Amino acid sequence: MAARAFSRGFLAVILALAVGTAFSPAMAQAFYTVEGVAVDITADTAAAAQQRALAEAQDLAYDRLIKRIVGPEHLARVPPADAAKLQSLVRGIEVEEEKRSSTRYIARLTVAFKPDAVRQHLRGANIPFNDARARPILIVPVYTVAGAVLLWDENNPWRDAWAAIDTRDKLQPILVPKGDLADLAALGAGQAAAGDPNGLAALARRHRVQDILVAHATLRIEAGSVQPVLDVALRRIGQGPDRLTRESFTGRDRDQVEPLLVNAAQVLAARMEADWRRDARLLQGGQTARLTVRVPVADIGEWVTVRDRLAQIPAVRSMDIGRLGTTGAQVTLHHYGEPRELAIALLRRDLELSEREGYWTLRYRPGAAASAPADE
Repeated sequence: MAARAFSRGFLAVILALAVGTAFSPAMAQAFYTVEGVAVDITADTAAAAQQRALAEAQDLAYDRLIKRIVGPEHLARVPPADAAKLQSLVRGIEVEEEKRSSTRYIARLTVAFKPDAVRQHLRGANIPFNDARARPILIVPVYTVAGAVLLWDENNPWRDAWAAIDTRDKLQPILVPKGDLADLAALGAGQAAAGDPNGLAALARRHRVQDILVAHATLRIEAGSVQPVLDVALRRIGQGPDRLTRESFTGRDRDQVEPLLVNAAQVLAARMEADWRRDARLLQGGQTARLTVRVPVADIGEWVTVRDRLAQIPAVRSMDIGRLGTTGAQVTLHHYGEPRELAIALLRRDLELSEREGYWTLRYRPGAAASAPADE
């Protein structure tokens, strides 16, 4: 009786988790919603100004959306969208704020697009795209200057440089903590510089993230030189093994440090965006394939891990849950690419896909990402 009760409880929870946020239509719609579209139109009448403003807002939002999901190398080939096409792509327009006179209309609008319609529009033109957004990464901006180690301090210009970056239209969003008392209690500057695992874990829990980038920048000026040099140690903590890389940036004038910090933060953020696009392997036009796999798990926590990691793989469009059991589930993956390409993408998220006598198995293998093949 107890075993059957456990089984029913496990199945109920695993089913609920299976249809959670990983492939939620609401998440897709949110990514296809463009906020803060500013318009300012003057016409003969207020009605005419508003009508023209709404049309312009759709054009501007379409441009932002396309740049959001299509790589820069393919933008020139994206077909234009006339008024009729935009009408078929736009789901609705919401007014954030507006002002009007007898001849002028000023507003900030939100334009929501239909995800499936936009995807079909791009696939019809054979335009590669990627609308799978990465999980937010939390930036911990440690700044060492003249022997002082700064983090949450108000006079930390390195933190300001990261906070000024707008990633609303990017596939790789970044979060920069405000540095309030709760952040200070979770992690101190010395702990961050040393990579203290307990403090970093506490900060991750506070901000509900799984990925952290400790960006430790050290400013130095060589003797006899007027050029400032910024050495940045980047420690990525999250899925897979920790990764440590180093970068250096050189400024023009020792009295102009702020532009150096801003440029370095922007370059590093852009590189993270490019890395995600590269790993995502921009989705090609065409139909998805289906692959049914067995997913053995030890407990609910392991299932949540598998589900969340599947949600981070652009090659996986959606999944259907088949048979459920206390030791796992049968899942049908709707994916792009060949099984071999899918296996490599899964391995980069510590998910191992294997085949034996025509039967496929997907297992969570912590640390497997370290053995994933590099891009060719």
